[in-house]
Amino acid sequence: MLSSDYLADAQKLTKLASPHINFSMSPENAIQGALLYALGVEKLLKHVLADINPIFILKVADFKHSAPSIYGNRIVHTGKNDEIDTKPDSDVITFRVSLGRSKVFSKAVIKYSQMLYTLAHWRDVIAHRPTSELDLAKVALMLQKDAFPLVTEIAAELGISPSEFFGDDEKRLTELSNKLTNRENFETEMNQLLANHLALWEHRSCQGDFAAQANDITSSLLKLTGADYAYDGVTCPACGNLCVIRIEPDYDYADGESYLSGVYAEQLQCYFCGLKLDTYEALSFVDVDGLLA
Repeated sequence: MLSSDYLADAQKLTKLASPHINFSMSPENAIQGALLYALGVEKLLKHVLADINPIFILKVADFKHSAPSIYGNRIVHTGKNDEIDTKPDSDVITFRVSLGRSKVFSKAVIKYSQMLYTLAHWRDVIAHRPTSELDLAKVALMLQKDAFPLVTEIAAELGISPSEFFGDDEKRLTELSNKLTNRENFETEMNQLLANHLALWEHRSCQGDFAAQANDITSSLLKLTGADYAYDGVTCPACGNLCVIRIEPDYDYADGESYLSGVYAEQLQCYFCGLKLDTYEALSFVDVDGLLA
């Protein structure tokens, strides 16, 4: 289990995804491109971790399992040995856990974490649920605009050329991403959106029982929880009142038990000013990870 093997897979899979990413993507291209790209990115995140320490990508990291899983070709003791397991658990961590751990070591992963969580969700839908649940227009836009920069910035941290991931499609995907990316306009639009909702709250705050009703709804949601979701309260980035973020938990495993390793924000909604954010770009803009922290 070498980190270079994960890097080689990441490069193969992103090269396979690249031809599917173009300006006018069919639904078939969006699905195939998203699946191949997601698999490639997952392998890249595992390489980031394994290149530092291969134990970081194992579900079970104790010596009994990690020694034969990672260094099996170096074991010389062939007799009975209680220190190693004859059938080691060599399972590796999931996409989401790989993402959570990679954020410890990569600024690029931190920058694109909301997009990566969205990508992991889309991959799960393609693998396990009807693809009719996907918003293929959003899938296509993410691939067209952000797929190239994300991999390029992680590769830059590793000292690897983008051509190793995109081959002959590198120039075309650079131009496509640049054409669709206009950060200045996006920031202007987001700042205007926040200002509009602040003004809406200032108008609503004069309307009798409105604040009390918004507070009741917010309080009720914060008490709700389920097997795969919960709500957390944070300061609204527009009006400063208490808003709710619907979160999905991420779990890791150690010593045969699961534990909460992080959370993924699905949506932010404020019942005081009406702000609702549910795209990875918008959630990243308001630094939803920082709000939750």
